[in-house]
Parts: sequence; C-alpha cells; structure tokens
Amino acid sequence: MSSETAAVFSGRPHKATHHEIIIVAWQLFEEVGFEAATMAQIAERCDMSRRTLFNYFANKYALLFPGTNESLDAFEAQLLTRPSNEKMFDALIACVDASNNKMQELAKTYVPGPQVSAARLTEGASNYNRDVWAFELEQMALTRLGNSVEAKIQAALIGVVTAQVISEIFKLMRNSKKRLTEQAALGIVLSQLANLFSK
Repeated sequence: MSSETAAVFSGRPHKATHHEIIIVAWQLFEEVGFEAATMAQIAERCDMSRRTLFNYFANKYALLFPGTNESLDAFEAQLLTRPSNEKMFDALIACVDASNNKMQELAKTYVPGPQVSAARLTEGASNYNRDVWAFELEQMALTRLGNSVEAKIQAALIGVVTAQVISEIFKLMRNSKKRLTEQAALGIVLSQLANLFSK
C-alpha cells in the first residue's frame, strides 16, 4: 500500500468514501493498467469486500467517470427550475451549462493520469458513459413532460439524441490530433446540433 493510500485509510475501522475509492482505483489503474486491474484488487486495497465495492460502483467503468452522478444531479436540478412553457430542447441546452460547470469543478479534484485518460477513451468506457447519460436524461424528460404517449416518444428521442451526442464527443476526443477536452468536444458537438435544428 502506498503512503498516499495508507493516509486515506489511516485510523481503521474506516468506511471508504467514493472519493477515496476513486483515488485508490486510479492509483491501481496507473500501476497495472485499467484492463489488468480488477474490482477485487480495488476492494482489497480499500479494505472492503468486493460486494461492498459494488454497492458504491456498478462496474469498473463507473470508476473512470467519478463526476457523473454529481453532473447528472446538477443537470436535473437545473431542468426542474426551467420554465414549464420552455421548449424541451431549449431547456436541455440551458441545463448543459450547469452540468458542464459541475464537470469542470470536479475536473480540478480528479485529474486522470495517462492510463486513466486512455481508459476513458476506450469503446467500453465511452459506451458506459453514453448509456448512463442517455437513460438518465430520458428519465428526466419523462418527469418534466409527463406520462402521455407523446411524452414517452419525446423522452425516448431525447435519450437517443443524448446517446449520439455522447458518442460524437468521444469520437472527437479519440480522433483529435491535439488532446481535446470533454468540455471542448461537447461544445463542438452542441454547436453542430444547434446548427442542425436552426436550419
């Protein structure tokens, strides 16, 4: 156990926080690589059972995106305060800023090393992130729009568009010649989305 990890878990018995688990997991990913690291190893380093670790994180990919829940919470809080007569597309675009601000704030706390950065761009990781955001935004849309057949169709379409937006963000990040941040890629994709709907 490294001195930083030991410092995180000094004074046992200790119930690890999300933040502490991420620190330990990211250290392991940097040491052995994302693919080689296991949830069992992370649990062992956190002095908890594998089962307990899964109470915190659904899978290893979830550890790569520590700010997702907080960003989704910020997005939903903003969506719930938008005027009810505002068009859903406009409301969603306005909510992106609140979510993006939360992501930028969290980026100062969680600075990925080269192994974590590379793992976040893999197809499995980007698919995980895409699926989480698409599902959650579809549920938020249902909450706002109601339970009619039309609302369900619109919410499903929001989920599909969200999935494609996330996919395009990760494609841009993977294929850019210079290192493109998630926020920069998001800006490019959303500007193209706005251009599409404004024509």
